[in-house]
Amino acid sequence: MRFLILSDSHGNAAALRLALSRARDIDAVLFLGDGIAEAQSLRAVSPVPWYCDPAFLAPDVPLSDVLTFEGHRIYLTHGFMEGVKAGDGGLIAAARRANCDVAVCGHTHRAREVTLTDCPPVRYLFNPGSVARPHDGAPTFGRLLLSPDCVLFSVGTLT
Repeated sequence: MRFLILSDSHGNAAALRLALSRARDIDAVLFLGDGIAEAQSLRAVSPVPWYCDPAFLAPDVPLSDVLTFEGHRIYLTHGFMEGVKAGDGGLIAAARRANCDVAVCGHTHRAREVTLTDCPPVRYLFNPGSVARPHDGAPTFGRLLLSPDCVLFSVGTLT
């Protein structure tokens, strides 16, 4: 399964549209927050399903979600409740509690991929950066390819 991963659009619907136009052959979009209004507007016209950090859909829902695809459990969150700006510990702990092997978050505005060998069941952490307000360089988005035997992340830029 092929995902486009977007985060931190902060009101910039044009950046989300541009990232969607750059993504080829995706099966779904993961949106990690800070821009739910524009994400909701694009979701309505998108030909693929969107999975959003639930905290940005309604104030009374959990601050994270778990999705299962291709035998992998994905912990989906914006990242502020896990303290991702201070390090990976909170994200790893939350993904472990949810028995996930993949954790994706936003919030830091920096694209980052980490492969873990010592935190089972968590094996992969990924942050797509910010599609509209990066801290370093060009705006970014993520891609995730999942199969039963493979987890492959990549980062694309909007330049």
